[in-house]
Amino acid sequence: MINTIRAIVSYFLISLTASLCFVVAANNDVPLNMSTHKTVTQAIEVGHTQTTIPIVIDHAQTLALELIAPIEGVNVGLINPNGQTVINPNDPETVIIPGSEYQPGLPGATVILPIVSDPIQGVWQIILTYPEAAYKTIVIAKVLQQTSIAFGVAMAMNEFVVGESIPLAALLTHDGTGMTDGSVMFEVTEPSNTVINLEAFDTGQDIDHQAGDGIYSKEFMPSGAGEHIIKATAQVMHEGISVTRESSKRITVRAASIDINKVLLEPVLDETGCVTHVDQKVELFAHTAGEYAFNSGIYSGAERIREVKRVALSQGAQTVSILYEKEDLVKSFSSGAILTSQPLYVLKLEQNDNVLANARRHFESKLALESIQFCREAIEIVKDLTTTPVMSADGAYITALTFQFPVYVEHAGSYTGSVNISGVNGKRIDLVSFSKYLPQGDNFFEFTVSGEKFQKDDGPYTLNSLLVYTRGHSARLGELGHTPAYKKEDFIPKLNTSLTFEMIGLERNNWQGTQPVIQGRKRVGGYVRAGASIPYDYEVLSSLDMSHIKGTLIDASIDVVVGSSSLVTPFTQIDVFSVGDKAWNMSNVSYDHFCQSFTLCPSWHAQVSSFNATLGDTTYTLRGETVLNLLQAWVDNPSENNGIVFTSSPHERTYFIEITDVKVNLTYAPE
Repeated sequence: MINTIRAIVSYFLISLTASLCFVVAANNDVPLNMSTHKTVTQAIEVGHTQTTIPIVIDHAQTLALELIAPIEGVNVGLINPNGQTVINPNDPETVIIPGSEYQPGLPGATVILPIVSDPIQGVWQIILTYPEAAYKTIVIAKVLQQTSIAFGVAMAMNEFVVGESIPLAALLTHDGTGMTDGSVMFEVTEPSNTVINLEAFDTGQDIDHQAGDGIYSKEFMPSGAGEHIIKATAQVMHEGISVTRESSKRITVRAASIDINKVLLEPVLDETGCVTHVDQKVELFAHTAGEYAFNSGIYSGAERIREVKRVALSQGAQTVSILYEKEDLVKSFSSGAILTSQPLYVLKLEQNDNVLANARRHFESKLALESIQFCREAIEIVKDLTTTPVMSADGAYITALTFQFPVYVEHAGSYTGSVNISGVNGKRIDLVSFSKYLPQGDNFFEFTVSGEKFQKDDGPYTLNSLLVYTRGHSARLGELGHTPAYKKEDFIPKLNTSLTFEMIGLERNNWQGTQPVIQGRKRVGGYVRAGASIPYDYEVLSSLDMSHIKGTLIDASIDVVVGSSSLVTPFTQIDVFSVGDKAWNMSNVSYDHFCQSFTLCPSWHAQVSSFNATLGDTTYTLRGETVLNLLQAWVDNPSENNGIVFTSSPHERTYFIEITDVKVNLTYAPE
C-alpha cells in the first residue's frame, strides 16, 4: 500500500508541476516560478465511510478543486461556511476520471469539481463518502483560489550550495500589478526542524531589485545541507478587508563538491605579443573527483560572452582555464570595454543527475581591453551575416534581399568584395561584387540582390567564397553564413483570380427504384448516401477547370453561397468531399454514376471541409491546408480534377438547403 501511495503522490506532484506559471517582474531579468495552488492531504482509516477536508477561502473570485481519492466508489460534495451544500455529491458537472486510466493504474479516481464563482470567505468543507474502507490510504486535494490578489514564492532556483546566500523572494499582485503596502514574512524550516522567521521588504534596499514592483525579498544564509521548506505569508488590506495569502516552496541545499577560491582574467599572447585569447583562470579545490561542467561568462555592461567547458577534476587543488576567442571578443566588446567575470555555475555530472557543485560567488576580476594589443589584421571579416528582405509595395512578395556583415580595416580606403550565393541544393544563385569606401576601424559591407535571382531555387541561401581586398591586402572567408529558409515562390509576384464552379444537382428521390435524375435545383440534405434503401438524398456536384493555372498556390478559399434553407438544428452541417478518381461528364452524369450497383451507393470518403449552415441566404468561406492541397493537386495534375460534391444528412426528406453559387479565390506564384 505504501508503494501505491507513493505512486499517487508522484502523479499528483507531476500534475501540480505542469500547472505552474512563469512570471517576469518589471525590470527583473530572473524568471520567477509562481504557484498559487495549495495542497491538502487527509488520512482515510480502515472502516471509515466518510472523510471531511476543511479549507479556508479568503477573498477569492473563483474556487477550483481537484482530488485524488485512491478508494473505489467515492462521491464528493462541497459545503460552504454557512452549512449550505454548494456542490451535491451527485452533481452531473463533476468529472470523475478512474485511476485505471493513468499509468501505472491506480485505485480510486481523480475527481474534478465544478468551479465555484464568488465563494464566500471562511472555512469550507469537502465531504467524501465511499463504501467502508478496507485499507488505510490518503486523499489529496489541490485547491486553487483564482483571485485578483495573487501571491507566490518567486525564486529562480531550487538548488543551492552551503556557503552561498539564498535570495528569498515572493510576488504580491492585484490584477497583475504589484502591491506595495503588504506585509510579507518568510518562515524557513531547516533540516534540523529549526524555524527561522524573516521579514521581507519591497524597498529596493539590500537584495531587493526595485522598490514598488510587488517583489518582497530577503537574504538568508543556510546553516547546513538538506531540504529546506520556505513558507511565505502575506497580509494586505483590500477594500477594507484584511486578506491573507500563503505560498510555499521546497529547496535543496547541498554540500559543495568544489570550492572556487579565485578567478582571474588574463590575456593570452602569441610570440609577437598579440592577443589570441582571454583566459579566465579558476583556482579551486575539488572535494570529490569527477566530471564537471563549468558555465561561465565575461561581460561589460549589457554585452557578454558565455562559455561551457566540461572538465575532469581530480581531488585536491587545481586550476581550470576557460578561453575566450579573439574573434568573439572583437565582435562583442568595444576596444574600451572593461571585462568582468560572472559568478561561475558549476554542475557535477553524475550518472543519474547533474547537481550544483559550487557556491556561486562574485570575484573582483577585471581586464581593460584598451590595455592590451589585439594586433588586428589589415582586413578582418566578422562572420555575422544579417539578411533583410525588401518587400513589394503591396507586401505580397520579396523584391530583393539586402545583406550586411561587419568588417574591420586597418587603413581607410576603397575596398572591393565578391561572394558566391547558392541555393539549398548547392545550385549557384549569383556571384555578387560590391565596393565601398571604408574609414579606418569597424565597418559594415552592405549589398542588395534582386529577388529575381532567388526565383531559381529555394533557400536557405548560403553565402560562401567571400573575398574582400584593397591594394596590397586581402581577406578570404570560406562561408559567411546562411539566410532564413525562404522559398523561391516568396520572390515571385503573386496573381489573384476568382473562378466559378459549374454545378449540377443530383437526387435519388423515390422508394420504387426508378432511375435517379439530374435536378435543376441545386440542394443538399434529405437522407445520407448509404444504399438503395435510402430514397431521398440531395447532393450538389461541382466542377471547375483550372488547367490554365500554372504555378504554386499561396492562398486559396472556396466561397459557398446558400439560398433558402429548411435545415433544423442540430442537423446543419454541410460536408464537402473530393470526388476522387471517378471521372464524370457534366452532360450525362447521374446519381448512379457514383454507385457500384443500383443497390450499393457508397458514402463519400475524401472529405475536404465542412461548415455549419445555420443561416440561409449567406456566404460561407472554406479554407485551410486540405483545401489548399486539393486545389494545388488539381493545378499540378489536371487529370486528378474530378470536382467536389456537397452533401448533408439531416435524416428527413423535407430538410435541405439550396446552394446557389460556388467560387474559388486563388493567390498564386506563376511559373
